[in-house]
Amino acid sequence: MMVTRWNSNDSFEDRFNRSVIKKESGCWDWSGCLYATGYGKITFQTKNWLAHRASYKIHKGDVPSDMLVCHTCDNRKCTNPDHLFIGTHKDNLSDMKNKGRSNRGQKNGRSKLTDEDVGSLKHMNRVRYFEQKELAKHFGINRSLVSMILGEMVWQHVK
Repeated sequence: MMVTRWNSNDSFEDRFNRSVIKKESGCWDWSGCLYATGYGKITFQTKNWLAHRASYKIHKGDVPSDMLVCHTCDNRKCTNPDHLFIGTHKDNLSDMKNKGRSNRGQKNGRSKLTDEDVGSLKHMNRVRYFEQKELAKHFGINRSLVSMILGEMVWQHVK
């Protein structure tokens, strides 16, 4: 990691630019301090900023306080303003889902079922009626989860 020395007379933009490494990929990786989440952090005049949010402010203008600055490149360290867009939390979740990055279904590390298990459960229910408690016992899950699967409240992506 590069250690950056700050000058107390530096502007916000100067301080920002000293911690950016422009990559061949087009991303501007943040080389300064990182939050535990992997996002860049910049401090200026006692205020902490997310580095990508600071970049948006410097290069494109103010960000409404109720809005997020989202990445098109999915690189948390990226601060390239061309890779950033303003969106709501819902927009960000939709972007994540559309790119296949959500942790739904078997991608969720806490899931007891695989997509194949859920497909089998739904198939068993279609071809022969099983009581939910029977399906729950067979798959090692609780009856309420069986109910949510069959009611299409969860695992909707598996047919």
